[in-house]
Amino acid sequence: MYLTRLADICRAAGLDVVEVRGWKRRGHGPMTAVKTIVCHHTAGPKKGNMPSLNVITNGRPGLSGPLSQLGLGRDGTVYVIAAGLAYHAGQVRSSSYANAYAIGIEAEATGVDPWPAVQMDAYGELCAALVRAYDLTVSRVLGHKEVCYPVGRKSDPNFSMPDFRARVTKVLKAPATVPVGTPAQIFSAVWARDAVKGSWMTPDNPTWAAQSVVVTTFKDQVKAADAAKAAARALPAAAADARATTAAATTLRGTAAALGATATPVAADAAQTRAAADRSEATLAALQASVRTSMAEAVKAAVETSRVRVRVTVRSRSAAAVPPATNPSSATGSAPHPR
Repeated sequence: MYLTRLADICRAAGLDVVEVRGWKRRGHGPMTAVKTIVCHHTAGPKKGNMPSLNVITNGRPGLSGPLSQLGLGRDGTVYVIAAGLAYHAGQVRSSSYANAYAIGIEAEATGVDPWPAVQMDAYGELCAALVRAYDLTVSRVLGHKEVCYPVGRKSDPNFSMPDFRARVTKVLKAPATVPVGTPAQIFSAVWARDAVKGSWMTPDNPTWAAQSVVVTTFKDQVKAADAAKAAARALPAAAADARATTAAATTLRGTAAALGATATPVAADAAQTRAAADRSEATLAALQASVRTSMAEAVKAAVETSRVRVRVTVRSRSAAAVPPATNPSSATGSAPHPR
């Protein structure tokens, strides 16, 4: 048997998958059955996500590839390398652990440095998915150090296998979730299904009708997905703007309230000022009227006084013009005394 469902099994578990070209035809012949999952670490370079991929795929001097069916990168990506038998187990303590019965997983690690949490999570999810798919028990998830012969010949992987099996059990007991593929994955899956011939084909519809739907709407779906991602990226900035706007509105409301409180006494002062101005205008009008009256009376009095003086003056001049009376004592002819 060739394990041609490996990529689908991994994707169904929600894992990121890279299919190495030609994996479905790669192997040292077919597998006999799947009875064991053997966990390894590569003891490879300290840096890089999967620097050992070429060696696992093509082998090394003295041992031809593939050296495992699956590889696991430091970021949790699963590399599907081979569907057939791979040389990974070597001499083992039981035939059920041998290469013909065991799926090998080579996880990229030095064997001495700490493992990234994302890689350990993916390792557990990957083993749980294989246990489910091939109807195994968690006890069949074993480390290379547990299956090798003689005992102690191998030390990988460099973590506690009982603890790791507990992790796998926890994954298996977790509620099942339905993974959602990317638009590209969905498109690829439906397109491949469309290419399969079947009874649904008719002379006027030689391909599955869904194919035309996918072809015409895929680009729009991608654009919509990109727009949604852009909106999600812009959301924090929009939220910050909204918070700033709310804060500014609160400040404006406080300022408006303060101005309102100030406006009341200002309005009262204005009313008092207007009343005082009205009183001043009334007083001024009264003063003006009084002045006009006083001036009129003064002018009238002055005119009257002038008239009296004129009369008196005229009267005095008339008296000076009357000839003097004859003095009886001057009858004897003596000269008159001058006045």
